Amino acid sequence: MTKEDLFRSMSAIDEDILQRSENAGKNRSETKTFVRRIGGKAKKSGNVSRERSWFAWGRWVAMTAVLCVGIIIGFAFKTIWNSRTDNLTKEKEEPKPTMAAMPTAEPAVTGTPTPTPEADVTTDEGNYSGSCGANGDEVRWELDSNGVLTISGNGAMKDYGLEIDKNISPWWGKGTVKSVVIEEGVTYLGSWSFYACGVEDVTLPSSMNEVGEGAFSRCSKLTGVSMPEGLKRIDRGAFSNCGSIAEIKLPSGLTYLGAEAFYGCSRLEEITVPKQITSIEDDLFGECCSLKRITLPNGIYTIGRRCFQNCSALTEITLPKSLTEIGWFAFCDCTGLKEIILPDSMKTLYEGAFYGCNSLESITIPARVSGIGDNSFGNCSALKDVYYTGTRENWNAVWVGDRNDYLQNATWHFNAGK
Repeated sequence: MTKEDLFRSMSAIDEDILQRSENAGKNRSETKTFVRRIGGKAKKSGNVSRERSWFAWGRWVAMTAVLCVGIIIGFAFKTIWNSRTDNLTKEKEEPKPTMAAMPTAEPAVTGTPTPTPEADVTTDEGNYSGSCGANGDEVRWELDSNGVLTISGNGAMKDYGLEIDKNISPWWGKGTVKSVVIEEGVTYLGSWSFYACGVEDVTLPSSMNEVGEGAFSRCSKLTGVSMPEGLKRIDRGAFSNCGSIAEIKLPSGLTYLGAEAFYGCSRLEEITVPKQITSIEDDLFGECCSLKRITLPNGIYTIGRRCFQNCSALTEITLPKSLTEIGWFAFCDCTGLKEIILPDSMKTLYEGAFYGCNSLESITIPARVSGIGDNSFGNCSALKDVYYTGTRENWNAVWVGDRNDYLQNATWHFNAGK
């Protein structure tokens, strides 16, 4: 190699080094510009490296999150797919039911339900029969094609319910019951046993000692009932809403009259309560709007709630000397009453006792009365005279409830009857 060639080579090397130096300077300048752009505060190349490392860390976190979400979605998709595959497999394996094997839907119940006959009910050319005893076959029933229902045997009948109950009488709904024959030996008529039957009259045997709850309730054609002297109890609602009964004779040996026993007997005109009765129960003669005369014996201590409510034909009543209290709205809307004499034994008149008695003109109140409830004489617009057997000072000690203005504003006669 000549000196000239060596010199050219060395010159080329120098130019290359110079060019590299210039490029390095440009890179440092660009780096500083980049640092100023992203942070504005970093001055050294180490800060640039730190920022780049944070960017790398963020990209790694993002990629990891995307990967996890993808795994979760894939797992859920796999689970759904497997479940669907299993169901399809089961449907293929299980045979489809044939029409013979398909369950038959029960028919919808509409209207009034018809009772299901008991196991021992027999039929013979329109006749029905079966047992109705409280303990089995000791009492039986038979309904013939003429609508005559006969109860025979010895002992007590079983209790039944209303239409809404499943335990309704076996003859209910098997045609019109036109008459009821109860033979000797039957001692008890079950609850609701002849409810809403078409019976017109009935004779209870001498062996009968109790008529159950609602036994003849809503027998709208029933005009009369013959009761034996040995009858002891008439339970709640036994003859309620028997709108054709005009008169009934209660046996002297009767010891209990249940609440509502004659409620709604709208044609009942007269009745005498036996002397063994000690309480007139709630609603006993309520809505007996034709009741004109009633005899209450001594020995009755209480008259219950609403027991003479709306007895509008009742023009007079003699209250027993033993009476101590008159219940809530007991004589409410007895618009025919003109005079009331409370016995000396009377202590309490409860709320509304004579409310709506708008024909009541006078009342006698004994000095023993200690309280008169709200509205006891409300709407008694005809009340003029109050006869009080005590003094004015005695009356001032009596508690009198609200809305008794007609009583307070009447003409008062103190020391009456002395």
